Amino acid sequence: MASREMFEQGKDLTEIRAFAETTSFYWRKIVCGRCAQDEARPRCRIHLREELTLGAGNLIEHRTLVQYIAEHMGRYARSFRWECRGTDTVEDQAALIGAVGWCSGWQPWLSLIG
Repeated sequence: MASREMFEQGKDLTEIRAFAETTSFYWRKIVCGRCAQDEARPRCRIHLREELTLGAGNLIEHRTLVQYIAEHMGRYARSFRWECRGTDTVEDQAALIGAVGWCSGWQPWLSLIG
């Protein structure tokens, strides 16, 4: 039922790349070092599970990270309610990217934004 124009609009990465750039100060701090192939300490869920099975990994550090993401995601989600419109911050918006990256790995996101 969707028009060809709507499908073409969905392929345009302009807006998602602009969102990524606007929020990058916050989400780049929590990118998994293994996904990014650098020395950063955070791990996504996938790589944290791998490290934990090898007896490595820091659950307390990552619990704090997940709590941070969840807190800001909650604020971002609330901002969609009419009475809370405009209450989100760029940091809250970045949590959406952080949640996706943490849950499913950062490699697809990093590839998408180039």
